[in-house]
Amino acid sequence: MEDTWQAVGKRRSPPWLTWAVVALCFGVVASVALIFALPLLKAGRRSAREAIAIRTIQAITLEQRAFYKERGSYGSFDELVESGRLNKLFSGEAPAVEGYVFRMKITPHVGIAPAVFSVTADPLAEDSGRHFYLTSSNGEVRYSVGRPAGPSDPVLSAR
Repeated sequence: MEDTWQAVGKRRSPPWLTWAVVALCFGVVASVALIFALPLLKAGRRSAREAIAIRTIQAITLEQRAFYKERGSYGSFDELVESGRLNKLFSGEAPAVEGYVFRMKITPHVGIAPAVFSVTADPLAEDSGRHFYLTSSNGEVRYSVGRPAGPSDPVLSAR
């Protein structure tokens, strides 16, 4: 009697072996795709967090201006939260939100010098973002790569 895996003098692979090869190939293809996709996913997440950081410091600038009109001075994060202008996530000296830590510096009105404020947004880790941001009373958003942004760094163009 002829072997069920042979036909007309040619040897055929058993069905389980064919499926094992298919599964192995699928696993290799999926692994290679994952190797290439992970950096793209991380880059996408980093870009999203950077965009959130930019929009957040822009929103803080708007809220500071409104707070100043109401009270005649700029407010700390806690004061802005208490007034309902910022979410409770921004409570404290240096709140960490969406992969960035935000810090605020307020210089009160002295003599003829006006009151000013600045807000920085620095990534908590490299995968949070590569860009560091700074904004101030004038509303300009400045950025730097790999180090905290300062007043002489380039201004972010409108997006």
